[in-house]
Amino acid sequence: MTKAEINSKLFRIDTTDAGFDEMNAGNQNIDEYIDKINLTSQDIEGFKIKGLWYFDKRQGELKYRLIALAPVAPDVQTMGREDINISEQLALFWVYFPDSREVLHNAKVFNQKNSAYPISYDHLLNARRFSSIIYKEENIYGDRDVDQYVKGNALFQVLESDKIKDDIRNKELNMWNY
Repeated sequence: MTKAEINSKLFRIDTTDAGFDEMNAGNQNIDEYIDKINLTSQDIEGFKIKGLWYFDKRQGELKYRLIALAPVAPDVQTMGREDINISEQLALFWVYFPDSREVLHNAKVFNQKNSAYPISYDHLLNARRFSSIIYKEENIYGDRDVDQYVKGNALFQVLESDKIKDDIRNKELNMWNY
């Protein structure tokens, strides 16, 4: 995506009903009736992380490679509207992780356990020092979300996520069984 396409996802300009009434009455100056809603960093509620688990034959261990990051926020088109009650979280854009490592390395994370030893976002992500839930898996049925085949029950979706984690862990353990 270009920078202009990303910027277009971060704001919404909407005319109120009173503004339409003023336009119909012939008034051209309706700036006070225009709502400008911007998506700010305060609206970011999390990140989606795309990664790949692989088995390193040289070192004999299961490793994880981070591929991309995406900030997750509510849809700006539905923010602030009373007539629509949708609280869906959307990934705004994807950033290729290797291209963003320098910026992430320079940005520091607040460490609640030890304020004297700050760590960078790059270290936090590579060391996997965050909690996560698997929401998507690529398998023989295609690349689909867990909520597409476990519908309607959030508990069963979390259990399916844990099952996928166990499958990944068992693949590493099965490499050492003879």
